[in-house]
Amino acid sequence: MGTGYPLLIDAKLSVDAPGKYQFFNSGIGGNRVIDLYERLRADVWQHEPDVLSILVGVNDVYYRWVSEYDPVDSDRYIVTYKKIIEESQKRFPLLKVILMEPFLMRGSATEPYWDEFSREILSRAKLVKVPGNRYGPASSFGAPVRTGQDEEIACRRTQLWAVR
Repeated sequence: MGTGYPLLIDAKLSVDAPGKYQFFNSGIGGNRVIDLYERLRADVWQHEPDVLSILVGVNDVYYRWVSEYDPVDSDRYIVTYKKIIEESQKRFPLLKVILMEPFLMRGSATEPYWDEFSREILSRAKLVKVPGNRYGPASSFGAPVRTGQDEEIACRRTQLWAVR
């Protein structure tokens, strides 16, 4: 199940409605939107989901600085993102889709690139809202990229939310 938001949601709903829901986390740390698209059929569709949540975008940008993998530009990002949604909804017509805005928090890995990195992640978060208007709710999770005091407050909210 991993240690991210799917685990937290699974835990909460398992307490509130024991046995009613079955969760599968097909996320792989380090993946980009194009990696998710390549493994969509094998790793996601095999579970025949009723609800699909998508949180992807940070690695698409981050690899610009730290990896042998190619970063994914914003045009390719949104085209691939929409293909994931459209093909999944075509395969499962009753599928509910929850789009999670990519977010960024300050840390040793992000600090050297913070200004450019945070601008690009904000841009990706805005891109996710566009298909959200058409395909399903676009949701902020964790700490959306912010500036100044808002960023500090967002980090505190995330810590409180994770503890509840």
